[in-house]
Amino acid sequence: RLGDYDKAIEQMEQAIGLDPRSALMLMNLSGSYLAKRNYEKVFPLVKKTVELGSLRGKVTYGIPTEFFITGNVNNAIEELKNIDINAYRLKIYYYRLLNNYNEIEHILSKSTEEFFGNVQYYYPREYYFGLAALGLGRKDDANKFFNSTVLHLNNKIKNYPEDPRFYSTLGLTYALLGEKNKALDSGIKATEVLPISKDAMFGANHEKTLTIIYSIIGEKNKALEKVEYLSVVPNGFHYGELFSDPYFDSIRDEPRFQTVLNNLKPKS
Repeated sequence: RLGDYDKAIEQMEQAIGLDPRSALMLMNLSGSYLAKRNYEKVFPLVKKTVELGSLRGKVTYGIPTEFFITGNVNNAIEELKNIDINAYRLKIYYYRLLNNYNEIEHILSKSTEEFFGNVQYYYPREYYFGLAALGLGRKDDANKFFNSTVLHLNNKIKNYPEDPRFYSTLGLTYALLGEKNKALDSGIKATEVLPISKDAMFGANHEKTLTIIYSIIGEKNKALEKVEYLSVVPNGFHYGELFSDPYFDSIRDEPRFQTVLNNLKPKS
């Protein structure tokens, strides 16, 4: 996580040589290759984890890698449907890319989780309800859910002020509420709490969220600068993300964005 992916890969390959049946180590190695956009190295490792009886590697790295290469959202959703793992956050993410907010509400109706997340992300349940309501044109409902999300996240920040996940999602929420300055303050704060220089893997996630915030609130030049930067650093943007995400529609036709997209598109 300090940024020396080549060294990390070397050490993990040595560890796997000693314990080739470690699904956890195989998944960690998959993540490092994915961060470097070395996609062809990911699939054999994911296949091995499946052969060892773990589907988590396919959900976490296999399906996303295929999506990052192709931008085929429908294929990712179909793959997830065929796996007996909830993966609610991933499903919500893919359905958002399709603007299928009815399906997001359906997923939320089946889930009882207070939040969706892991060590990298944190999305309160209310955030996704707000996202669905906004997409379905129920702005008053959306604002109610987003304001509840703000309260939830501010309480988290009060108790855990050094956790960047809460600032990132707070910034997104403010952006969707149209509160530009608060969105910027929170999004930037996340990148200050955990900069890429401190954590090359998790820090990049918050830079990506800040890019989305810039795009939502109309800061096109800053969004483009981040897209360009995050297209060349490890664990930054992948082709499929930029190709498929409606949040980038505000800058999609910009020549700089198209240049990045073409540069990231894997060559067949």
